[in-house]
Amino acid sequence: MVNCKVVGQPKSFVENDLRRKGFEVETVVDEEAETRIPGTVTKIEPCNEQPQGSKITLTVSKGSGGPGSKSSSAPAPGTSASGGSGDSSPEPNGNATSCPPGKMPVNGVCVGA
Repeated sequence: MVNCKVVGQPKSFVENDLRRKGFEVETVVDEEAETRIPGTVTKIEPCNEQPQGSKITLTVSKGSGGPGSKSSSAPAPGTSASGGSGDSSPEPNGNATSCPPGKMPVNGVCVGA
């Protein structure tokens, strides 16, 4: 099952979930999504019931983060300043949420199995 309600969630969280469920994931950057936080999902196709192994396309914002957001040279969601993979995601105020192993930050809250 591919969850259709992932718009606005971090790409890394959605991509990891889909791969764990056995789907192939392709990412497309949405050049037009200027009002979304960079690295968040703006569209997913197809969704609902799909056979395992199906290719799922995630469209991801390259946007500026919308009005009032801080522009910085901070690492993209799902990465750390040292270049490794981390479990942090920017919050609307520009701070990052750190989560324990096995959890992913979504809108400032740690979620996951």
